Amino acid sequence: MKINFDQELKVDNQADINLYGKQVHVILNDEFRQKLTASRLKIDAVYAKFDDPAYTKKVSEKPYQEQQKIADQLMDKTHKIVISTVDNLLGQGIGEYLYKHFNGSTEAVSAVLGLLEDYANESVTNLKEQKKKAKLAKYKNHH
Repeated sequence: MKINFDQELKVDNQADINLYGKQVHVILNDEFRQKLTASRLKIDAVYAKFDDPAYTKKVSEKPYQEQQKIADQLMDKTHKIVISTVDNLLGQGIGEYLYKHFNGSTEAVSAVLGLLEDYANESVTNLKEQKKKAKLAKYKNHH
């Protein structure tokens, strides 16, 4: 038996990214994924209290101004985590650059992280499996 990984596996985990006028080179490797995962865990931790019905009830009983203060603190913590993650992954200052580009939307900057994660997930391709799926699709289209 002969196995030729050149024909079985394709790894394309380096990317040159154009971020609205900024050029960035990244390697979508384990370190990159660890930073994304750490960011997600930090954000989950910020919102974890709201999984507790007793805490949610307690907050809902507070005056509006206090509820607003809690909401603002959550947004601020989330913003800092997202911007810091972008800076760690793409380079210092890129997070704030994107935040300004998106007119102050942390959600839009977070979407950039999501897209980067999607690209990282697609950076390793099992060519053998891909060929098998293509054959199956071709067969289904003809029958």
